[in-house]
Amino acid sequence: MGAPAQNQPPTADAGPDQTALLSAGAQVNGSAGDDGLPAGNLTTNWTKVSGPGAVTFLNPNLTITGVLFSTTGTYVLRLTAGDGVLSASDDITITVIDNVAPPAVAITAPTDGTSVTEPSSVIGSVSSGAWVLEYSLANDDNANNRVWTTIATGNGAISTAELGTLDPTMMLNGLFDIRLSATDSYGQTSRASIAVIVERNFKVGNFTVSFSDLNIPVAGVPMEVTRTYDSRDKRVGDFGFGWTLGLHNVRLEKSGGLGFKWYETVSQELIPNYCLEATGSHLVTVTFPGGKVFKFQAAVTPHCQRFTAVTSGTLTFIPLAGTAR
Repeated sequence: MGAPAQNQPPTADAGPDQTALLSAGAQVNGSAGDDGLPAGNLTTNWTKVSGPGAVTFLNPNLTITGVLFSTTGTYVLRLTAGDGVLSASDDITITVIDNVAPPAVAITAPTDGTSVTEPSSVIGSVSSGAWVLEYSLANDDNANNRVWTTIATGNGAISTAELGTLDPTMMLNGLFDIRLSATDSYGQTSRASIAVIVERNFKVGNFTVSFSDLNIPVAGVPMEVTRTYDSRDKRVGDFGFGWTLGLHNVRLEKSGGLGFKWYETVSQELIPNYCLEATGSHLVTVTFPGGKVFKFQAAVTPHCQRFTAVTSGTLTFIPLAGTAR
């Protein structure tokens, strides 16, 4: 018979040293291992070794956890792993600095609410960080539920220069959001976005095929069920990527929540005048199967009133140029 296995001490790795912002804290990415002896009970624990302020571990018994600091400075934290008999530890140094402003981003062209009918340069600025320029059909108020297509990426500062080219020839007609995002080395992300209307039929290189499954001739808009594949459609539709049912081909899109991006002004008069002004575009588009786009701008009524602030109103939709009244 061989000699019984000897218990070996656990291993502990606190992860690489890092720099963190005071407001954000840090995430420590430690790890620990053991040979399962004597009883297979491995425990881990984070503690503060040194540093100028208080340290709060979100869960000190997990190897990977968040850490908050009360003041700036250099901290040494220790991860200890034990099997009930033997133990091991490893230290990490975290330098906590004052808060740093997140990246500044801006899109200066095309302007918010512009119609785009041909390839156009997207002009913008990024103060720092890794950036990405992308677009998405404005078919959901929650941007996380959309399919975003990358136009261009980069790293580092750029000032009022071309970020990429928006090519409407490879896009569906309708209302799209263009979004510029930048993330710095501390994980802070800033975003800027505009809404543009893609219209007309200057479409080069797209592939579209339709199959008519049902056609009922009735007065008004005919009732027709058609399966359509369009290579420009980045959504996953009824029959897979790029497929839609004809009943769904009339699309309504809007530039975010229409009740947002308003502010109230008040005149400095004996009888003050209160007015609601827009801080961004409030566009609505209706796109028909042939690609025809009807465009509307939301307006609020009342726009202005005397004596008291505007606390409620009614949205009306004004047809834009090219839309029949």
